[in-house]
Amino acid sequence: MATAPQLPEKPVDRLAISELELDIKNPRFGESAEKFKSQNEVVDWIVEQFGVDDVISSLAINGYFDAEPLIVEKKVGGTTYIVKEGNRRLAACLILAKDARAKKHWKKAESFHSRGHAKDWASDKKLPVIKFGKGESKALLSYLGVRHIVSSQPWDSFAKATWISHVIQSSTLTLDQIAEVTGDKNKTIARLLEGYQFVHQLVDAGLFDPKTSTRRGRGSNVDYPFSWVYTLLGYSQVREWLSLKADAVKQKPIPKDKLDEAALTLRAMFGDKTKTNTQPAISDSRQIGSLAVALGSSVKRNLLRKGYTVDEIEEESKPVGDRVSEQLLTARDSLRTANALLGEHEVGVKEATELMDVLTSIRKQQSEIRRALESITNEDDDDE
Repeated sequence: MATAPQLPEKPVDRLAISELELDIKNPRFGESAEKFKSQNEVVDWIVEQFGVDDVISSLAINGYFDAEPLIVEKKVGGTTYIVKEGNRRLAACLILAKDARAKKHWKKAESFHSRGHAKDWASDKKLPVIKFGKGESKALLSYLGVRHIVSSQPWDSFAKATWISHVIQSSTLTLDQIAEVTGDKNKTIARLLEGYQFVHQLVDAGLFDPKTSTRRGRGSNVDYPFSWVYTLLGYSQVREWLSLKADAVKQKPIPKDKLDEAALTLRAMFGDKTKTNTQPAISDSRQIGSLAVALGSSVKRNLLRKGYTVDEIEEESKPVGDRVSEQLLTARDSLRTANALLGEHEVGVKEATELMDVLTSIRKQQSEIRRALESITNEDDDDE
């Protein structure tokens, strides 16, 4: 595993809080990053999703440690800097400094101000930063990639995929270069990107709405478990059925004539909370392999479309003889248990009468099964 890289030899500088901006496109924000229209909205989201109370308390009492500088990048065409690493810390600083961007959350800092712990916090307070400027994008991305993909402070899988997609689209690094700087030798980077492109193609085509998923995700993507997607796409049966090529950089990996089938894979994994209320075919990630097998068979795919679960499909796919045998053995064991209970406990006349009616029904079913099996064996005898 690659270790977190050291930053290039850069001095620790200082910038006022007012000169710093939260990174609206932070990969940790997941799909929410596409909806932010202001710095205020980003602060609200960070407070809601990650919490900042512990950071505010530490900063108010201990101050900001110079050993933890914010990593910032000069905003194109502006005089401010975007915080590429340390957004949660900056959100806490904005609250303590009573910056207008965090006005909704000033109450979180009031107790510290009233006790004199935060008297030096204001928008002009300077924080330690390490600056990256124009022409240093590759160095910055290399640092962030290793630190958050394979090191001690990893992003979740969707945040990683979002970051990879942004880097590829910006043409800053190639897929091979990302794999190199992160030490990826198992094509994890390519798998993450392909899964990300796969989902977005279906969303853009109107064939998948993440919010309709009955399976919840976590971290930067709470709508559905993204890791299930790229895991399923790793199975050869699924790739062959969907005609997926080994080209992770392709923004639309699904052939046009396979879009409906690709949408079936997501419905089978996540269900659909719309008025159709389709339930998922699997109950947890351990069944993804079974789902891949089902998707690779035309007969089993038809059962998936009808709403069968993989367990039900597996049962339906067994030879009839095996299924009948299982049922008969279960019935035999149940009758043995009933017989033992009668030997150990007393039963009243009324109960016995009711049980006799049940036993008559069982005897009738047993006779019908015997006749069916005898007719089969007699046919074999006639053939001889």
